[in-house]
Amino acid sequence: MKFRSQGMTLMELMVAIMIVGILAAIAIPSFRRFTAENRTIAATNDLVTALNVARSEALRRSGNTVICASSDQASCSGSASWADGWIVFSDRNRNGALDAGEDLLQAWSSVGNGFTVKANIVGAANAVGAAVDRMAYNTMGMGDLPVGAARIRFEIVSPVCVGDKAGQTEVLITGMIQTRKVACP
Repeated sequence: MKFRSQGMTLMELMVAIMIVGILAAIAIPSFRRFTAENRTIAATNDLVTALNVARSEALRRSGNTVICASSDQASCSGSASWADGWIVFSDRNRNGALDAGEDLLQAWSSVGNGFTVKANIVGAANAVGAAVDRMAYNTMGMGDLPVGAARIRFEIVSPVCVGDKAGQTEVLITGMIQTRKVACP
């Protein structure tokens, strides 16, 4: 009479646990980078959506619209960091602030812990690299940029950015939006 084994030995169980541990040690850092990369892409897409909403609303309303950094999704924060979120609003009096009677068109919440999102002026000889906390579109859907500026450059970087996985979005003076991946800083 033969007896069949109904389970596994302690040694087999320990080997199986060790193999699972090794595979987890290999997979978890890769998975973390993968999710951070996907969150960077999602944040870049959200920013492009906000820029497109601002531009289309400026054209539709024949009035200025503004996208600005916002920490409470109800007003402009005045901060150069956009990581806490941003809002788009109709700026009837062209003062760059969301005032009573002006429409809050849409709001986006925080990108995520550890992410950096910043905007800088590109092309103005006297202000290259200057941080920007808001960007406006005029009635013709063109970027209402500071004097001499060729574009506004937004950069989104995850806390575990490796290689060319940082997001970069540029708004040209014509209002056109360009997006690409760039090397992590």
